[in-house]
Amino acid sequence: MLVLAKCLQVGDNFTAVITCCAGSASFHFSTLEEYYTGGLFLGRFNGVSDGSFFVILIYFIMGCFGNEFWKYPVANAVTLQEIRIVDVFAFFVFFTNVIVVLLCFKKIFDHEKTKLIEVVEVTGEALIAKDLLIQTLGYFAP
Repeated sequence: MLVLAKCLQVGDNFTAVITCCAGSASFHFSTLEEYYTGGLFLGRFNGVSDGSFFVILIYFIMGCFGNEFWKYPVANAVTLQEIRIVDVFAFFVFFTNVIVVLLCFKKIFDHEKTKLIEVVEVTGEALIAKDLLIQTLGYFAP
């Protein structure tokens, strides 16, 4: 994500932090999901293959149009609140990764309900709310 942020010419600002943290958040919480469910079950659209496709697509766009493409203003041109293509992209990355993280939590809680309702082979670690909270807050700790 650091290399991608540099190629997108995000700069040294909050957008760079969002861009870099988004990829690691989806990795951290997908791993947490695997810990509690006993497996990493990727759906039809997932960050591993689809995320890689989008990164390759971004590099292809930069090869065709250059890095300056990302600085093109899409709203409020030549003002202090100028919105550039890279800002829209960073918002998209942040929004999709929030969805990924929420789906990871949903799968963790759904798996725990399944273990309580059905008599199936128990996989993954037992869900203890305190541990999940510590592991979640641990991601945001400096």
